[in-house]
Amino acid sequence: MKLTTILAAALVLAPAALFASAPARDAVRHDQFVTLNPEAASELATALLAAPAWPSNKIVIPGHGADSVLVKALQGSVQPRMPLRAPPLTDAAIAAVKAWIDHGASEAEFTSTVAPIFKQSCNGCHSTQSHAAGLVMDTFGGLVNSVNGH
Repeated sequence: MKLTTILAAALVLAPAALFASAPARDAVRHDQFVTLNPEAASELATALLAAPAWPSNKIVIPGHGADSVLVKALQGSVQPRMPLRAPPLTDAAIAAVKAWIDHGASEAEFTSTVAPIFKQSCNGCHSTQSHAAGLVMDTFGGLVNSVNGH
C-alpha cells in the first residue's frame, strides 16, 4: 500500500477545511467514511505533510496573539488562510483580533470588538449551527469550549 493511501485513509475524518482544493475538501466529510480516488488521496497526503499543524490547544493563547493559530490563520501564515470561502480580513480586523488575544481574550472585549468581525466573516462556517473543524466562533462560551476541546 502506498504511503499516500495510508496517510489519506488516516485523514478521512479530518476537518474538510484543512485542504485547499474543492475536490479534496469534498472528499472529506465529518462523520462519514468515504472512498478516496488516487488523486484526492495524494492531495490529502501532500496537504498533511506540507501544511503547518493546527494544534487545537494553541488556537487562542491569551496574552500571546502573535503565537495564536487563529491570528496566524487570519494572516495567512498557516494554511489554509481563513476565512476559507470569503475575502481575507482587513489588516485592521486582524489587528483587532490579535489585540483582543494580547489583552487576555476577555469576554467583554470579545463581545464589543471581536464578535462583530467574526459575525461578518467567520460565523457562516464556525457557529453553533455549523461548527467546521469543531470551532465555534459566534459566542464567547462556544469559542472557549471549542478551543478547550469541549
